[in-house]
Amino acid sequence: MKTSVIGIGETVITLPAEETLALGDFVTINDGGTAVKAANDAEPVGVCVSLNGAYAGIQVKGGLRAPCTDSTLKPGYQLLKVSDGKICKGTTGTPHLVVSVDTTLQIAEVIL
Repeated sequence: MKTSVIGIGETVITLPAEETLALGDFVTINDGGTAVKAANDAEPVGVCVSLNGAYAGIQVKGGLRAPCTDSTLKPGYQLLKVSDGKICKGTTGTPHLVVSVDTTLQIAEVIL
């Protein structure tokens, strides 16, 4: 990749985490305020960047590199969702800035 968005404006929050949450998982927040692994077709609120016992650090803002196999995802403001643990183009939600998509490496650089 010719760009890097890593470190741009990162904001990480700490939340209680479900036991099955793992580093790198895309995350949603359940009604009880717990970070849970994002289900297919869910709009992620962030990504799990740290785990400490029953708590997780969730990056909710800033740049990240995300696995992506969606060849329709293009740079620009895009709606995003999770599919099989990867980021792809969504149809609802909040637009996020997609900076680059590398279909060979299957990685997208996104600013949450």
